[in-house]
Amino acid sequence: MEATTRRLSLKANEVSSWTPDSLFQEKDGVRRSAWPMLPCLLAVLFLALLGMHIWPSGRSLLWGDPLRAWDPHVKVAGLAVTHNIKPEAKAPQKRVHIFVCTDEYDLRPLAVLINSTISNAMHPDRLHFHMVMPADRLFTRKYLKYLFPKAHIEMASISKFIDIHEVNKHITFRNDSGARKELISPYNFLPFYLPEVYKDIDRFIYLDSDIVVKGNIENLYNTDLEGNAAAAVEDCSQRFAIYFDFAQLDEIQAREGLDRPAWLPPEPFDPKACVFNRGVLVVDSKRWIEENITSAIIWWMDEFQKSERNLYKAGLSQPPFLLALYGKHKVLDGMWNVRGLGRPNLSELEREYFFNTFSMNYTRKPFVSPFADTAHILHFNGAYKPWKGKRKREITDDIVSLCGRKERGLECAELWWEYLSPTANDFLKPFAKKTTSE
Repeated sequence: MEATTRRLSLKANEVSSWTPDSLFQEKDGVRRSAWPMLPCLLAVLFLALLGMHIWPSGRSLLWGDPLRAWDPHVKVAGLAVTHNIKPEAKAPQKRVHIFVCTDEYDLRPLAVLINSTISNAMHPDRLHFHMVMPADRLFTRKYLKYLFPKAHIEMASISKFIDIHEVNKHITFRNDSGARKELISPYNFLPFYLPEVYKDIDRFIYLDSDIVVKGNIENLYNTDLEGNAAAAVEDCSQRFAIYFDFAQLDEIQAREGLDRPAWLPPEPFDPKACVFNRGVLVVDSKRWIEENITSAIIWWMDEFQKSERNLYKAGLSQPPFLLALYGKHKVLDGMWNVRGLGRPNLSELEREYFFNTFSMNYTRKPFVSPFADTAHILHFNGAYKPWKGKRKREITDDIVSLCGRKERGLECAELWWEYLSPTANDFLKPFAKKTTSE
């Protein structure tokens, strides 16, 4: 009885009084832990707490994007910006409509445009891509959806609403105009018809297919248009004088009566006016329709068609766009369309502009875009498209264009290839050949 009482007394002492020694017990003269797994559990707990402290919240692969690894700079910057913003649970999500018009079979430029846009967007789920393509190209949607399963991608055949043959009637190509022949495609002009077709979309962004988006596209979408029909980037290294025959413009400007359309500006066009590029646009559909911008562009195309001398040169869709939107556009920050990256050389006017404005002295070749390393949008307009060249340039190959100041710039094509993995390139490359299989 005494022994039993003693054992119960010891149990009571063990429960009521804890000491560090109670974590250990002796067996066969060796002191062992009473809980042999405790050190392992403590180590796991320590590592978990450490991981929670140093691991950035929200770390994951880029949204719906199997082609590009997670970019800590994009994600961490995004979290830093939104950390103190109140949640918008009750507010409806604002859709960002992005239109692209192309009749090319090669899907790689579209893949890069989509990938770069969603990779750098704050809210990629709000982006709605509308790919305006010929009816026989609509099957390509499933290949883009395979690469971007969560992206909102609509393949829109605008030919259901617009007579492509009618569009072609207004397009004129002249060998002596300095324009590239591939620009005669009606899909180069369809962006001007979008507000008329998609009247239910109050605002949209139009992007050329040869674009890489490096900034948050929502910031572009939310631009205050200040009552204008559209917003575009002005580039003062190019002037109206390089595009137009001003003697003919003055004759048109002098017309009176029924021959003078309402959209002609009251003052003569300024030869020194800065050029604004149509490859990146923010459009207010209602204002565009009110200003008759589509009709004005078609009218200028018809004026070119019936002119004995070239009314304009060095382009097909750009010049009538410039005339129709003259004085009716909001000027965007220049970083939203850093253009010319598919060109092999600078013009003399561009060289003079960089020297006089920024004290930068460049040779004609290669083309240099000194501010492209901080651009929100890179625009590879010009004859030399990255996807038509090599992924890796050989040492003996010529450099087409440099992005950033010449002494520290990267070859521009490298920035395009960043958004297309070798696997995705091989997957999409067969479409570069004209085929309507599948």
